[in-house]
Amino acid sequence: MSPTVIIIIVVIVVVCVVGMIIAMRFTGATKQKAASFTSEALQNGAVVNVYGEIVSIDGNKNLTKGQDFVTGGDLQAVVRLAPGNHHFEAKFSIVEARLGGNKTFKTDTITFDAPLEQGQEYILGVRDDQDDPAQAVFSMELRTGELIGRTKYLTLEKK
Repeated sequence: MSPTVIIIIVVIVVVCVVGMIIAMRFTGATKQKAASFTSEALQNGAVVNVYGEIVSIDGNKNLTKGQDFVTGGDLQAVVRLAPGNHHFEAKFSIVEARLGGNKTFKTDTITFDAPLEQGQEYILGVRDDQDDPAQAVFSMELRTGELIGRTKYLTLEKK
């Protein structure tokens, strides 16, 4: 091998390693920020991890990042809410693996009300099944003729 090829390979390896280090630090910082936000919010309210696109909560369409919510380690919205009944409007995506590539299905805006308890953390997202229906505060079956796999459920459940 020529010295030029070796130099190119070394440069590519160094760039990849530096990129991985930066990505790991960013992910760690995001998770730490979400954990801090969650622990602070649970002292006097409830936290909902939303794995979808929030349209509005209690009619508020302009949630403030950093004050009302932060982005979690899995890129979910970690939302701080007061205890009590809340009105949610959100959209969700379902990705299904198929031969020839993945297929993404998007829901229309889904609207529902749910009670939240102080000091409790919740997860709002799409699931393949309902492992423990007792944990679900809200559950709704999602139907579309194009989904090949099992039935999908939109659930709000205690973490």
